[in-house]
Amino acid sequence: MAKIQSGTTADELIIDAASKAARVTLYDVNGVPVNSNASPAAYRSTSGVMSLGALANNSCVLALNNPVGSGKNLYIVRANVVLVMVGAVANTFVPLGMVRGTGTPAGGTGNKSGANIARRNPADAASIAQFYYGPAAITGLTDDYVGDVRSVMITNQNAALFEMELLGDIPHKEYYSDATIIPPGYCWCIRNRATSVAGSTLAANLEWIEAA
Repeated sequence: MAKIQSGTTADELIIDAASKAARVTLYDVNGVPVNSNASPAAYRSTSGVMSLGALANNSCVLALNNPVGSGKNLYIVRANVVLVMVGAVANTFVPLGMVRGTGTPAGGTGNKSGANIARRNPADAASIAQFYYGPAAITGLTDDYVGDVRSVMITNQNAALFEMELLGDIPHKEYYSDATIIPPGYCWCIRNRATSVAGSTLAANLEWIEAA
């Protein structure tokens, strides 16, 4: 009886006992398995409510850090913000931009890491990421390109409230090459692009996949 054997590993082709058909794994052009039963590890975190106060122009108010040497990429699959102005300053606004950065973050007020970051599946390992957020400015980071990935504005009108999707929803599946990639040593950041005013308040929500 003939056998089909790999010339690389000497493994033999397997015939399924039920269907009597050969077992195969399908890969895309990047070598990523297609329609695998395994779901990638996904994580979610929120900054809670941050009242920015009078932060200087281009201050970083949130950073999702992928530490150097982590061995994995962070794939940002969803990001949104809830914005509100609770002061009385009229006819002005605070622009915010999302951007990828490099460097080592420091500062922040309510930071999270490891088991303090929510897991989509409780059986997954704790997150490798470090989630920094204000309202105290986060330092040590430099934008890695000119221009923001997404921008949004807090309007300084009393009781103005709205929620905005900064990145579209990408389905959780094995093929996630459309996601924004944060390699080791990089961060995903929110910066204010003008000096903020007292009462400028936001909550940022991020969702990401961790995979090699």
